[in-house]
Amino acid sequence: MKETVKKKLEQYRYTYSESNTYLKIPLGHAQYMIVDFSQKDKYIIKDRLTGWNFLTGMIEISLKNTMIYNTIGLVIAMVLLVVLDKLVNPFNLTLILIAAVSWIIIWTVYYLIKAESFKRQLIDWIDKES
Repeated sequence: MKETVKKKLEQYRYTYSESNTYLKIPLGHAQYMIVDFSQKDKYIIKDRLTGWNFLTGMIEISLKNTMIYNTIGLVIAMVLLVVLDKLVNPFNLTLILIAAVSWIIIWTVYYLIKAESFKRQLIDWIDKES
């Protein structure tokens, strides 16, 4: 399985780094996939976002955890917006919140589409070999 994936990655000019049990494939914009071949006749595909990207700040985590992390952050931001509503002009804070939500949604969808399409491509490569 691993050799098939390596051949396809080279054929389509993807860069990757290799370990004994996994391949690490960068997808750009601080995103990469890990294909783990440590278990016999089974593979595990994981997506990761490196630290210092558009969604995670300094933390390196998976896309699923990023969505949870950002949802919690947005809930906290909305609570702060309600609290600050009486102190400051709420229109400006609402615009900031809308901009932040839009930013998070756009980048989350971008990373999600990229990860899922590449994962589907990897699965197709591996399934054709079997």
